[in-house]
Amino acid sequence: MSYLVLARKYRPQTFEEIVGQEHVTRTLQNAIRQGRLHHAFLFTGARGVGKTTAARILAKALSCAEAPTPTPCNVCEACREITSGSSVDVQEIDAASNNGVDNIRELRESIRYAPVRGKKKVYILDEVHMLSGGAWNALLKTLEEPPPHAVFVFATTDPHKLPATILSRVQRYDFKLVPVKRIVEHVAHILDEEKLAFDPAALMLVARESGGSVRDSLSLLDQVIASVGEGGVTEAATAEILGVADRALLASLARAVLDKDAEAALSVVDAAFVRGYDLPQLAQAFLGHLRDLVVVSSVKEPSGLIEAAAAELDELKAQAARAPAGLAELYFDRFAKIAEEVSRSPVPRYVLEVGLIELIRVEPLEPIAGLLAKLEALESRLEKGAGSGGGSAPGAGRPSRGASEPSVARGAPESSARGANDSGTRGATEANPPRGATTKKPSGSFSELVESVLAVDVMLSPLAQARLLLLDEHKLSLGFEKEFAADGLRERLPQLRAALAKVTGRELAVEIVVGPAGELPGTETLIEVEQRKVDEDREKRRLEALQHPVRKKIDETFGGTWKEPVVDLEPGE
Repeated sequence: MSYLVLARKYRPQTFEEIVGQEHVTRTLQNAIRQGRLHHAFLFTGARGVGKTTAARILAKALSCAEAPTPTPCNVCEACREITSGSSVDVQEIDAASNNGVDNIRELRESIRYAPVRGKKKVYILDEVHMLSGGAWNALLKTLEEPPPHAVFVFATTDPHKLPATILSRVQRYDFKLVPVKRIVEHVAHILDEEKLAFDPAALMLVARESGGSVRDSLSLLDQVIASVGEGGVTEAATAEILGVADRALLASLARAVLDKDAEAALSVVDAAFVRGYDLPQLAQAFLGHLRDLVVVSSVKEPSGLIEAAAAELDELKAQAARAPAGLAELYFDRFAKIAEEVSRSPVPRYVLEVGLIELIRVEPLEPIAGLLAKLEALESRLEKGAGSGGGSAPGAGRPSRGASEPSVARGAPESSARGANDSGTRGATEANPPRGATTKKPSGSFSELVESVLAVDVMLSPLAQARLLLLDEHKLSLGFEKEFAADGLRERLPQLRAALAKVTGRELAVEIVVGPAGELPGTETLIEVEQRKVDEDREKRRLEALQHPVRKKIDETFGGTWKEPVVDLEPGE
């Protein structure tokens, strides 16, 4: 007797035996019980998830001696013929090779005849998306109004290729990919029936490689059993036969990365290469392991989110406990790019090895909150040092927030003012300038300095509203009448200091003072300078016009005097 592969030997014969498609089988059984069964069905989903099997069981349910029944007996002659594929009332058609108009015409001719044995004639068209446009048109009318004894079941992996006119005439059932856990349970049951010993971790490898397909899992299991013989299905043997990375290998690689042991990581890759593992697949598997680490470190109960045995889950938890907060996410982000490069490279081993070394050298990121706390602590220590008599200490004498003293946004030689870096706060504390302050005159024109700075960085335009209070070798003090103008400059203090260094050739600390114009004993702003130049030019032209020879000649000829025009009158004057 020839060997019968596991996928055929253990093909489900009732709705209850179909794995992982309860949402479909339950609906079909209820429809049969209620007598509300449609005449055309569309079963869609990935390969090996039970579409054709469900179609055959539906045919039994409609052809059984007890039909219609949600639980066919599988012992009557009609059920046995359908199981063996010899029933004349149930036709399975491969639409990939019978996709022409002539094939559909033959089908339409056979539909007219009543069933020989059962109550229904069932037509199962597999890979129905392969039918030509003409074939669909030929089937359209029959599909819409078939004889009362005809039932159509279409199975396809590509439902989007079907015409909309067909989709509107069928009941669609979407078959899902089967979870790894369900496949492991199903495969374990089969091995128990076959009386073969097995390692649960080996079945986990088979289930993962199947990609949610029950048929693929049984085909892989056939391959493993043929290789190991009667020695039992072990994880190591399964990983070697299938050419995939087992959990032990991935765990070793993860430990090497967490320990920052480049030699151990490269040894793992070398061992995988010698054993014939597919390195792009190894990279993808390790990326999945890093994903599991992220889940374990983020979720209190990760068992429902990770496809792993109990021992594997414990190992993941131990590794996650060793990783600093945020490190697993950083590893995943970096290695996702490495895995993509490995899959495209003609030399995947080199890319994988160098990528792992790069991953080992990654340092955990410091949380923003922690950095801010450290800055606050450093600032506090500096202030305390200044208050105890260290007069030249950076930050000495600087007022606290809300003080009435002028606040300083310090230049490159000094630490920046707190507000210049705090998000959502003002760059310098509002302050009233000290009355009677004197201004140290700069060696050049302040307006020329402002123009030079704006030529370097036009985004420093608020500087045009500033008054010069002080400019020496180390410090530039600016006065602003309006707070919003000061804020505009505070936001760009680093750029201002850089432009000043480029123009003056030295690093300057910058002080920003806000107060009424009459209390700022500084020079004119660039805007005021420009306006004054305009006013002076206008007055010069007016005087030139008064002394013009033509005007004098008119005065001599007609007599009288010129009347100056009245301007800027208030309304009603």
